[in-house]
Amino acid sequence: MKTIEQKAKAYDEALEKARQLCGYPTTKPFISDLQDLFPELKESEDEKIRKSLIHLVHLYGGEFGMIDANTSVEKAIAWLEKQNEQKSTDTCDSSTINGKEFPASEKRDFRYFIKPKFHEGDWVVDNKSGITQQVLDFRGGIYTCTYNSFTIDCESNYHLWTIKDAKNGDVLQLGTVTAIFKKYIGQEKCICYCSIDEDGVFEIPIEDGEDNIYGCTNTTPATKEQRALLFAKMEEAGYEFDFEKKEVKKIHVIDEGKAEMDYCFTKMMNGEKVSPAWSEKDKERFKRIASFMWQNRKGDTDEIFQQEQDVKWLNSLICENS
Repeated sequence: MKTIEQKAKAYDEALEKARQLCGYPTTKPFISDLQDLFPELKESEDEKIRKSLIHLVHLYGGEFGMIDANTSVEKAIAWLEKQNEQKSTDTCDSSTINGKEFPASEKRDFRYFIKPKFHEGDWVVDNKSGITQQVLDFRGGIYTCTYNSFTIDCESNYHLWTIKDAKNGDVLQLGTVTAIFKKYIGQEKCICYCSIDEDGVFEIPIEDGEDNIYGCTNTTPATKEQRALLFAKMEEAGYEFDFEKKEVKKIHVIDEGKAEMDYCFTKMMNGEKVSPAWSEKDKERFKRIASFMWQNRKGDTDEIFQQEQDVKWLNSLICENS
């Protein structure tokens, strides 16, 4: 088997031999010279036998035009010639392309041994549509990407992604930081709306502050998994990103404990009873109210003491009606 590097070395050696032959312009190269340049041109034993058979068919059947009662010389030679129609394909025992071995049964066009412009893991941009996608695999002259596939012949329709291809609102991987990109400011630096670091800590930088500027020397579009982690951490911190308005917004969450407390106290202020008889739902409501008041007690020492007494009173009501 031959690797790409070995094939390249063989090509350089053949080129040097060709230069030596060109040094004698009055001498025509023999077939043996060409076979020395390109070992692939050397005839196999099967090819030698095929040509010998053609020669014998001509000699044996040339006078009568027939090999036997059922086979003409013309048909026999046509069949033998047909056996040579696949010599333009690669029929080596095996080959290694980009570290991946292909069996001899896979006949391949020699153009597929050309060194690819892109490699697995690269991010490429469609020059026409501007769509960015990642190269997942390259095999047999075909690039398999995130959204589609294209052949090595169409490489010129794509270019490697750079930070200048990033758009406002794109999620990028800036080294170990995942961030929502705002704009590129030059000198391998950009401004972002928010980010998470390698430990998953969410941060909203101060607008126009120094911490709002990120280095982007080692930057790629974020993968699906990196995007998902960023938005999960953002939600945990109580924020979301408005892609239409391009801004980080605080998520409005209604505190269940406060809502229950407001509901009960409003009914009491209106002279209504919370319930003629305590139900399990009433008990759960009062427990949430007590828990909410305990967790949110604040003020000076006297105020906190009074709040704790209120909580104890609420708990006593729960106990009385249990």
